[in-house]
Amino acid sequence: MSRGAGPVLTTSAQIVMVQAVLPLLKDHLPVYSTDDAFDKVANQTVGIGGYDKIYDLQTTLFKTYGLTAPEIAKQATQRYFKTWMRFPGAMLITTLQDFSYQYLAMPFQPTDTISTLMVYSNWTRPTFYRLNILWRNLMHGDFGALPWMFNDVIMRLFGTIIAVYGLISPWFLSKNKIPSWDLRALWCVPVGLTGLYMPVHLEPRYLIPAVPIICVLAAVAFARRQSAAE
Repeated sequence: MSRGAGPVLTTSAQIVMVQAVLPLLKDHLPVYSTDDAFDKVANQTVGIGGYDKIYDLQTTLFKTYGLTAPEIAKQATQRYFKTWMRFPGAMLITTLQDFSYQYLAMPFQPTDTISTLMVYSNWTRPTFYRLNILWRNLMHGDFGALPWMFNDVIMRLFGTIIAVYGLISPWFLSKNKIPSWDLRALWCVPVGLTGLYMPVHLEPRYLIPAVPIICVLAAVAFARRQSAAE
């Protein structure tokens, strides 16, 4: 029980609640401004080295100061909410910046899926879906990168169209007297999931459950619109 402190659902807050305020530390805002152990160690680790030093923060607090994982998680969470109170504008900007337009393309990304399977199969990470590398190769005379770039742009555009249509259509069907209350209820799932993670940390794997729901929203809304037009 050296790491325990009673019933605990998860101690992930000891990492993610620190990760959430890293952009403010990068901008030199005094997030950890007291003289207690947590703030002192945080300034000496993540305050200088960012995300790569989170492990050092956890290790020092545990080995040197005897804090358990639940205790670290609790203190990190307290400081996270305190940061919202002290720097609401900076935290709001950080939250909004946590969303990337690339997330909208997730409903249709076959090359990304193939590349992920290759990585998980211990193959060399491919470059045929990474626009920055493809563009660099093209600038160095590799014209074979051009078809891959075109392919990637088209697929991302198609995925974005599906996502945008799935997210906005439930709110316009009723104007044409097409039932949409059930779609609006389902709409709350992907939007709520995104809103849940954005204030802390958002990345593609957290949005995977939202992708099929958005596809269903788009497909059902399109089918209802077509049926109403007949």
